[in-house]
Amino acid sequence: MSIAEAGGYRRRDDVIAETTTLMSQQGSPMTSSLYRDLIAGNAVEADQIIGDLKAHADHAGLSVPLLSAVWTHLSVYQQNRE
Repeated sequence: MSIAEAGGYRRRDDVIAETTTLMSQQGSPMTSSLYRDLIAGNAVEADQIIGDLKAHADHAGLSVPLLSAVWTHLSVYQQNRE
């Protein structure tokens, strides 16, 4: 949320709560396409999704260590596929 807010987007707590509930329901079939690609051994959009988000955080001067770790791991995964 801090990255989106730094980019000028208004925080919408109702949308955050609804999305969090939907995505965290036990037994939910909801997953991201990046996760489905990763599980299937396919190429992932590490640079296009996570890298872009990380670049926005870096530009805004935000510390995002978990996002940086995700980007690093996905980048290694992607390079090992090639």
